[in-house]
Amino acid sequence: MSSFQEILSREYWGNSVQDYLIAAAIIVLGLLLIRIFKRFLLNKVRTWVSKSKSTLDDLIVDDVDKFVLPVGSFLFVYWGITSLNLPPPYRSFLLPTSGNRRMVRQK
Repeated sequence: MSSFQEILSREYWGNSVQDYLIAAAIIVLGLLLIRIFKRFLLNKVRTWVSKSKSTLDDLIVDDVDKFVLPVGSFLFVYWGITSLNLPPPYRSFLLPTSGNRRMVRQK
């Protein structure tokens, strides 16, 4: 059991193997949740709204499919990556407010 702990505690590029596994789990589970939501819940809602006379509800469901779900996927990937301890150039690229003050407009 101690050898497993040793593997998890090994560090590469400032992060332990456990940190990488947590980041990968955030990304994979998040994308899986998005896919499950799309396959089951969104398709069920799509069949319900297709029976209505209004087309507005169809447009809303299509917009959720085309815009909200991709943004959710991006956010899960972003959350997974930013959970890691990144070197300063990458951190300032992903998190502009963490030290990159050139992006803030001065009056």
